[in-house]
Amino acid sequence: MKTYIFTLLVLFVFRSIQAQIITTIAGNGSIGYSGDGGPATAAKFTSVTSVAVDNGGNVYISDGQSNVIRKTSSSGIISTFAGNDTAGFSGDNGPATAAKINYPDEIALDKKGNVYFYDMVNRRVRKVDALGIITTFAGNGTTFTSSGIPATATGISGGGEGTCIDALGNVYISMGTRILKVDTFGTLTIYAGNGVGGYTGDGGAATAAGIGSNGQIAIDADNNMYIAEASSTHSIIRKINAAGIISTVAGNGSKGFSGDGGPATAAKLNEASGVFPDNCGNFYISDLYNNRIRKVDGHGIINTIAGNGYGAGGPPSNGGYSGDGGPALAAELYSPGIIYLDKNSNIYIADVYNYRVRKITMDSCKSVMGVASPGLSKGEEVLSVFPNPNSGTFTINVLSNVAEKVDVVITNVVGVRVKELSLVTNREQEVKLNVPAGVYFISAATPNGKIIKRILVD
Repeated sequence: MKTYIFTLLVLFVFRSIQAQIITTIAGNGSIGYSGDGGPATAAKFTSVTSVAVDNGGNVYISDGQSNVIRKTSSSGIISTFAGNDTAGFSGDNGPATAAKINYPDEIALDKKGNVYFYDMVNRRVRKVDALGIITTFAGNGTTFTSSGIPATATGISGGGEGTCIDALGNVYISMGTRILKVDTFGTLTIYAGNGVGGYTGDGGAATAAGIGSNGQIAIDADNNMYIAEASSTHSIIRKINAAGIISTVAGNGSKGFSGDGGPATAAKLNEASGVFPDNCGNFYISDLYNNRIRKVDGHGIINTIAGNGYGAGGPPSNGGYSGDGGPALAAELYSPGIIYLDKNSNIYIADVYNYRVRKITMDSCKSVMGVASPGLSKGEEVLSVFPNPNSGTFTINVLSNVAEKVDVVITNVVGVRVKELSLVTNREQEVKLNVPAGVYFISAATPNGKIIKRILVD
């Protein structure tokens, strides 16, 4: 039996590695601003500073130095989505393609088809709605003054570059030593960071923590925020859980490259520029000066999944371009920046100094039915739900190192039960809910206590 399980795990890992093929989906490697109306792979970019993907397969790309946002359709045709190729600030309440923007950076997408981006030099977050109309969503072009006021009544300067959106539509903005939150009523508050900087506060409230220069921020389905934090003194990934407590989840603070196969918190990173979670408890790191993409699994173990490290060791940056059509681990990258996962867990990379967007085709993150997850301690269980968010149909699995029966209760936000079921650990079970869209909670009662997971039905 042990041999059988081991063989299944080996085959699963081998198949996963085989599936991780890298390709270029936008950019021809030349510097410039051209190609609209043609294949995205023939287009030129002046810089590739951010990437995001909607559920229709459209890819949005920040070309910071051209002062535009480009869009690659699901059929591979590129166009300009926002900006008129002139640095400045103008155009609010009109067509986004006629507006002036000034070095756009991280892009975030909501469920209504709105596109948000950090207009860095203008010290604003701007929004392009589903009709293509641009407005200012947050910031007034000045420095930060206070919280608890309308988001457009204060500045958001401070060296950050990130935006992300949670399942309820709240927008988060990284601002150097702070992270701000704009709720659905448009009120801005401080979500994390004491404004002093540094690297302090793990285990306490995120609002009291010292946060260094932060880059990409991202939120998972359980409302945990991940922060790519890099400064002259440290390079780490931090996490703020749903209760507002901050901790380090990758990087030991020292810069370099080490740690694959071991705990992520003992590993060295070299300029963590990007971070993005999947729906199965893993998260991915863009390790810029190591020219690698690294993965931290649900048990906190780190490994490289893309990039062979050619040219690693900056700053200054160095790198190469090779490997398309082959295993992502064998490819050359050149300062990978912001990353983004689509609904199928494929990874999109802003390959900054290759002036391209690369894509790693991944298997959807699902556990192997009937096989215990390796690395679990005795008495440890993990509740897995996929996909999350979902339409009301999903698979649920309680991973454990023993086989046991588990009772599961699903409730709405006021505690009303909407479904009850029983399952056996390490065996996926499909669940179908006939409920209105909203937030629900899954509670699995195991012999070692309850595990609770938040899901969103949309």
